[in-house]
Amino acid sequence: MKINRRDAIKLLFFSTISPYIYSCAKNPVTGRHELSFLSEQEEIKLDKENSKFQFSNDYGKIQDNKLNNYIDSVGQSLSKVSHRPYMPYSFRVVNAVYVNAYAFPAGSIAITRGMIVNLESEAELAATLGHEIGHVSARHTAKVMSKGLLLGGILTGLMIYLTVENNPFIPLASTAAGIGSSLILAKYSRDDERQADSLGMEYMVKAFYNPDGMVKLMDMLKNLQKNKPTMIEAMFSSHPMSEERYKNALELKNKKFFSASNLKMYRERYMDNTYNIRKIKGAIEDLQNAMTLIAKKSFVEAENLIEKTLNMIPNDYTALLLMAKCKIYRKQYSEAYKYAFDAKNVYNSEAQAYYISGLICTKLNKYEEALNNFNSYDKLLSSNPEVLFYKGYCYDNIGDMSNAIKYYSAYLNKVDSGDNANYAKKRLYTLRIKKIF
Repeated sequence: MKINRRDAIKLLFFSTISPYIYSCAKNPVTGRHELSFLSEQEEIKLDKENSKFQFSNDYGKIQDNKLNNYIDSVGQSLSKVSHRPYMPYSFRVVNAVYVNAYAFPAGSIAITRGMIVNLESEAELAATLGHEIGHVSARHTAKVMSKGLLLGGILTGLMIYLTVENNPFIPLASTAAGIGSSLILAKYSRDDERQADSLGMEYMVKAFYNPDGMVKLMDMLKNLQKNKPTMIEAMFSSHPMSEERYKNALELKNKKFFSASNLKMYRERYMDNTYNIRKIKGAIEDLQNAMTLIAKKSFVEAENLIEKTLNMIPNDYTALLLMAKCKIYRKQYSEAYKYAFDAKNVYNSEAQAYYISGLICTKLNKYEEALNNFNSYDKLLSSNPEVLFYKGYCYDNIGDMSNAIKYYSAYLNKVDSGDNANYAKKRLYTLRIKKIF
C-alpha cells in the first residue's frame, strides 16, 4: 500500500503519542482508571533512587533513635489503615530547620525539626504524616509525572509534524514542550492537597486519633504563614495552603468525623517523646533566621546567629555545616575547613559533610584529601554526578591524566551543560591532545 508524505507524517505523529494514550491504572483511592505511566515498581525505584539525596540535603536523619522510632511507629500505625498498606513506608525526622514534611512516591516520608517543634500533640503529628500518606495513597506524584510525560510526548510528536511541514507555529510548540517537561517537577495542586487532607483525617481517625489534630495543624500553619512566612516557604511551595483548607478540615471534623470527637490528642505522650528537640526550639528558630539571612547574602549576620546556636548546642550538625557554607561564600576557606571537619566528626555516617569538605579542600589545593572526602561521600551516597567532576578536577591538578580523563568523561555522560560541563569539555580536549603527544 502506498502512502503519501502527509499521511506518513501523521502516522509518525500518532505512533509517537500512542503509548501515552493507552497507559492507565486504577487509582487505589477512587477505584477509577486514570492516566499513569509509572508502575508501582517504578514508583518504588524512583523513591529509592531520589529520597536519599533529599534526606542528605536536609542534613540527614537526626541522631536520636528514640525519637525516630517514635515517629516511625506513629507513621506505621497510619500506613496500615491507608489505601496502600503494602507499600514500603518509612518515617524519619531530618535535621533541617525549615517547617515541612514530604513524601516520596513509595512512602519514604520525612518531617523536619522545624515542623516537630511547632506541633503540640501526637494527633497533630498523625495529621501531618497522614496527609503525606494520603499523597502516596492517591499516587499524586505518579499523576503529576504522568501528565508531564504525556504533554512531553504529544509535543514531541507535534514538533515532528510541524518541523517537517515547515509550519510557522514551531516556536510556540517549542515553548510548550519546555513547559511540559517542567511538569515532572511540579508541586501538588490544590485538589491534590484537599484530597490528601481528607485522606489524612480518615487515616488518623481509623488509627484512633482525634480529628481535631488536623484542624489544629491547619490553624498552626495558617498562623505561621501570617506571622513567619519565611519559615514555611518550602512547605507552601509544595503544599499550597489556604483559608479554604482550614475551613474544609473544620467542616470534615464536624460532619463526617463528628463521632470521633471523643478520641484522644495524646499531647503528653508527644511532649515526652519530643522533649529533647523542643528544648532547643530557640536555637532551631535562630538557624531558621540564619538561613533567611544567607538567602539574602547577609553572611556576617547569619554567622552571628549560627555562632549563638553553636554556643547552645556545640555539636549541631546543621549549624556546623551552615557555618562552613557561610565561610565558603566569604572565601574564608581555612575557617570553613574547621567547621566541616567538626561536622564530619559529629555525624560521620552522613554524606553531606564529606562533600562540603571535598569542595573546601579543592579551594585549599589539598587535592589528595579532597579525593578522600569524595570517596567517603561516594561510599555513603553514590550517583551524584558532581562528585565525578570534582574527582576529575582533583586528578587533573595532581597530574594524573588517565583518571582525570576517566572522571571528566563519566561526568559528561551524565551532565552536558553548565559551567562545570564546559570546563570538563575544555580540559578533556587539552588532556587528550597531551596524551597523544
